Amino acid sequence: MRILQENSMLKSACTPHHAPLVIELEISGKLMAIATLRPNHILTPVSSGYISTRPPSLFNLGTTIANAIQKFVNLSKIALCPATFHEELFIQSLGVLPNIPNLRELAVNTSCTGERTCPLLMRIEGLRRLTLDSPGRIILDALPAWLDDLNIDEEQQLRTPNTIPKLTHLKYFAANYNPVYDKREVIALCRWVKWVISSSPIEHVCLLRDDQGPDATHIPFDNLIEHLAMKHASTLRIVDFREAYVSAEAAKSLLERCHSLEEVYVAARKRVLDVFQEHARHLPRLCTAGFNIRNAKMKRALVDDDLATRMIMEGPPSLRMLAVNGAAWEVGNMGV
Repeated sequence: MRILQENSMLKSACTPHHAPLVIELEISGKLMAIATLRPNHILTPVSSGYISTRPPSLFNLGTTIANAIQKFVNLSKIALCPATFHEELFIQSLGVLPNIPNLRELAVNTSCTGERTCPLLMRIEGLRRLTLDSPGRIILDALPAWLDDLNIDEEQQLRTPNTIPKLTHLKYFAANYNPVYDKREVIALCRWVKWVISSSPIEHVCLLRDDQGPDATHIPFDNLIEHLAMKHASTLRIVDFREAYVSAEAAKSLLERCHSLEEVYVAARKRVLDVFQEHARHLPRLCTAGFNIRNAKMKRALVDDDLATRMIMEGPPSLRMLAVNGAAWEVGNMGV
């Protein structure tokens, strides 16, 4: 087993010549990587291996990372999501992050949300995007007050949470979930999302399944769609359920009530295309619609150019792109 430690490439990135060029630092899984202003903002691995779980007194990686962050004065994005770690690994780093003036995006996992690290985390200001991987009760209890201080209105993302916060300024919500094989699991997930967004002026909701294969179970997320249509119709702009199955009836409710929709993506039976043709034409802002057809044989799930053209031409005037099962039609490329 190789233990991740300071190496020559990280030392090089910390030199007075290179340090001002570093704009991104990522420590996730067993990889440490950086991105610089050149070339092309590409994340470059600087070291890989397992992070030791030994106390800092026996392992100086925490000090090394904190010292590097202090030198990366133009750092705008940082991810602290290692697969293995000691609970004190990032205490020094979290202490210096409030002094990084350009920091706008932050992603952390449980390495930064414990009893000692959470208070340090909440001192960070100026963020525009926050991602919490597997947040526990400590950070979720503190999250509403922190978000009020941050005044985040662009994006906030949670992965596999266990508790329920109330977020009154949230406009973007994304949840990663494991594949579901039981209706009770879907109901529980929908209930949790509803609680999270119930007090929010939500504009964009995205459900992301951790595995990328097609969902063979087809358990509908109708309960959540109905909630969005009933409670958030006035603010909702983007619904991304391209991996989460919904019924045609739920899709109809969404299209009928949410008049501010700009983008909609759902996985559903092919009848959803008929529902779209009938109920989407009154949506004045809808520019993109995407459908992943489920519960149909491959040939029946196909959409030909004639049907796609008719759906766009008979749809709202604002509609510019239609996608079905990976095939896409755009107005500019169709001569419509």
